[in-house]
Amino acid sequence: MSALAVHLDCSRTYIGKLEAERGIQRQGDGFSLDQCRVAYLRYLRREHALTAHGSRR
Repeated sequence: MSALAVHLDCSRTYIGKLEAERGIQRQGDGFSLDQCRVAYLRYLRREHALTAHGSRR
């Protein structure tokens, strides 16, 4: 399991989904744990805001 997946307590598949949806970005040949953690929290907040406002079902 990748260090980022362990750090965020998720699967490598989910990390790939986050990367594809621009939730996180790879830097060189890896991920910055600190930057990805902040980006992931922002991604979750954005998703929550969309769901809370009824934009997604």
